[in-house]
Amino acid sequence: FDPAETDGLMGWYVTTPSISVEANDPSLVPRVERVEWKLGDGDWVDGGDVSGVTDGEHVLYHRAIEVESSTNPTRTVEFKVDTAPPVTTSDALAEYVDSATISLEATDAVSGVAATYYRIGDGEAAAYDEALTFGPGTHELAYWSVDVAGNVEDENSASFEVSGTDPAPPVINVAGANRFATAIEASKLAYPEDGSVDTVVIATGMNWPDALGGTALAGAVDGPILLVGTDTVPAGVLAEITRLGATDAIILGGTAAVGPAVETALNTALGAANVDRIAGTDRYDTANQVALEVIEILDDEYDGMAFVATGGNFPDALAAAPLAAAQKWPLFLANPTTGLSPATVAAMEDVTDALILGGTAVVSPQTETVLDNLLTGDVERLAGADRYATAVDVATYAVESADHVWDRVGITTGTDFPDALAGGVVQGKAGSVMLLTTPTVLNADTATALTANAAEIDFMTFFGGTNAVTNVVRAAALAAAGLTP
Repeated sequence: FDPAETDGLMGWYVTTPSISVEANDPSLVPRVERVEWKLGDGDWVDGGDVSGVTDGEHVLYHRAIEVESSTNPTRTVEFKVDTAPPVTTSDALAEYVDSATISLEATDAVSGVAATYYRIGDGEAAAYDEALTFGPGTHELAYWSVDVAGNVEDENSASFEVSGTDPAPPVINVAGANRFATAIEASKLAYPEDGSVDTVVIATGMNWPDALGGTALAGAVDGPILLVGTDTVPAGVLAEITRLGATDAIILGGTAAVGPAVETALNTALGAANVDRIAGTDRYDTANQVALEVIEILDDEYDGMAFVATGGNFPDALAAAPLAAAQKWPLFLANPTTGLSPATVAAMEDVTDALILGGTAVVSPQTETVLDNLLTGDVERLAGADRYATAVDVATYAVESADHVWDRVGITTGTDFPDALAGGVVQGKAGSVMLLTTPTVLNADTATALTANAAEIDFMTFFGGTNAVTNVVRAAALAAAGLTP
């Protein structure tokens, strides 16, 4: 037995070694009564073959006992044994639609996994380091691992079919029976995979001020915005939280907006330690606190850009919801009369650049001057003649300056806030934009934007039911973009 002469790697035995302990100094033989050995903290055993060698790292102690009962110094030998190869598993299913993403996981309890390999069909073997993606077709995947000791696992295999789907119609409808259900449908579209979300953002579906900054926060935590009543949590919301696998919730606004009963219901579902509330003394302070939370979550990833919108109305802020969700740009509110409060100015300490949403009637020139003097970067105003034209300007900026696309453009009512609030996360996840319209007549600026960018639009997303965006408006929007339902 020689610990240097292993048949594995890095000093490991990949078969159980045969070990014998005997006195081999001829000058001692006449005087040696016996030899003893023990493994680790075990009991001393009379010499001969060493037993009890299992997989793992060992220390063998051995010594000679002389006739006069004197004991020679104890000697030690360290050796390592790993006779079992690693075990590799895959999460492959038998059938998929459109695409398959398959992950491999290897374990080895003794020496550890050195590398995992895979081969697709008759292709070459390759080292595995991230999930594998497959398109339509029949696929054969072989996979195996090698442990640190040098044991090579027998190949495993998985066979699966990825079927394609017929081209979808150009319309994506996101609607439920009411605003709460529509937000749930938006969550399902943005996060179709069960168990894919850690944190949800909870906002009141009854009023807009506290919720305006919610899309940036939703982007920062990578979760949806779900709407609740002032004093009740719809059963569907709790079911959606369960489907998502969310363990945490962040409530936006004080108890006047989202009451104690809602918090209690969420505490029961998730545990009180997992439910937080972000609230200020008023809508402006709440916006500050939400923005600061976004910046804190992003930490070094925050790029310094922020939105500034009026605290007097919602449309301009919600037109920017896809940008806020995708780019994780926080929102600060300016008072239409007095501008930015000292508290808001202080909260913008880490902001370097700003996008003002809306014209000078809603965010004053004085506020723009304050931002120019306060910030070290650029201040730009995105504005049109009204909320609809402003939404077009915001969407154009998103496409031209932030890598968003016109495809899957969202259409929602500009006369109410809930559908645009929840839909902003969907559009942000898709890297698309949002346009506003009146419920019964397609806004002219919106129609012009759809026509101008029709070549880039293959799908159109409508948020809310036909009371929010009527069938007449839907047909006009599709026609403006050259789409046939």
